[in-house]
Amino acid sequence: MQGYTFFYWLFGIVIAFSLIVLFSYVFNRKKVKPTYNFRDEKRVFAEEIPEDKQEIFEYLVDRFKAANPLKLKKMDEKSYVLESKSIVSFLDEMATKKELFTMMDEEFYRWNWSSPLYDEFYDVLLAVSDELWQKMDKKD
Repeated sequence: MQGYTFFYWLFGIVIAFSLIVLFSYVFNRKKVKPTYNFRDEKRVFAEEIPEDKQEIFEYLVDRFKAANPLKLKKMDEKSYVLESKSIVSFLDEMATKKELFTMMDEEFYRWNWSSPLYDEFYDVLLAVSDELWQKMDKKD
């Protein structure tokens, strides 16, 4: 009879723990808030392109679509638009060509949750950043 007492205690502890978890789940529920992540913030931040930057924006979109650095299988009119908008919004802060390349890589990372880890992506990004730097008439 002594052996069964241990199993009764063990069963009681498991039931008590289960009830505590159930009550805490039911009565401590917080209101579910709509998710707001950095993509929404960046999308709101990069909505409008100023007139003087419109040409650079269109250049970036066309260049990225032509090179397709993310190797998208299906291209549409929205492909690379968000990346280009956010890149254009940070152009005034860039002091060197290396900063421009790094910022472009970070923007692709932010919009796509990761940067592709193949050499062609970085080759295209380097070429576009060099062309953009020359287009902005900046010198290193």
